[in-house]
Amino acid sequence: MSSKACIQYYYHSGFSIEVEKKLLIFDYWQGQDHDIPEELKIRPEKLKKYEQVIIFISHHHPDHFDPEILTWLIPEKTLYVAGFDVRLPIDGTKLSPGEEKQLLPEVRVSAFDSTDDGVSFLVKVDGWRFFHAGDLNFWHWREESSFKEIEEAENAFHKAMAPIIDLKERIDLAFFPVDARQGTMFEAGANYFIMSVKPRYLLPMHFWGRSDLMESFARQARTRETQVIPLTRPGDKLILTEEDGIYEAQLIQAPVVRRRTMDEEDPFNMTELPVDLGE
Repeated sequence: MSSKACIQYYYHSGFSIEVEKKLLIFDYWQGQDHDIPEELKIRPEKLKKYEQVIIFISHHHPDHFDPEILTWLIPEKTLYVAGFDVRLPIDGTKLSPGEEKQLLPEVRVSAFDSTDDGVSFLVKVDGWRFFHAGDLNFWHWREESSFKEIEEAENAFHKAMAPIIDLKERIDLAFFPVDARQGTMFEAGANYFIMSVKPRYLLPMHFWGRSDLMESFARQARTRETQVIPLTRPGDKLILTEEDGIYEAQLIQAPVVRRRTMDEEDPFNMTELPVDLGE
């Protein structure tokens, strides 16, 4: 029997996963400048076709918790699952590291620690296992931090990672931060995750628009056990299929959206036309 999951990238750390008429949404954020094209933004009317919608918020940071998601509430259809530090003005499930919750007969979520605020999530749904790291990462800043600070960050990261490494079931797909703002060795956390956890697929996130670096990271970081696939344009999709233990991935890239330039927007900005200022 075959199974399919459709993953879509929105922006930053925001993704959705469609499985068996259910939609899982993680850390949706429209961006500082509303970077998601209007036609891709999630609206309540788009959610009505699903039997169940589960919205995950790893922590309270504004780039992971967009108030827009509160407008998606549809009684008996939408469920909200948040890290313990999130103040939800509506009913929802809040989890701390080490806690689990059976959301639906075929959906179970486990919360793991983070090296920043909130939690990371492991979601088991219809036989698939998805991991969203939130802000779990090796947050070193080698060009700014002292050796002691880097060592403390590394120890905290390894401590948070230990229960994830000990998981008995393999993660099918993981979303993990690859943040170029860290400078030298910015990919250290993601590389450690790949080598120690060995998910089937890893999608970089939290890269602040540096899609160029994600392409090179994917080429360098992939291993025999883990394919690294960057979804860098809002609307990019990854279709995963599994049949008899054989997994396949199909990348569907969104069309390039070219922003209009000032010259195109201003019909009077035509400097090549002859102008006589003497009259």
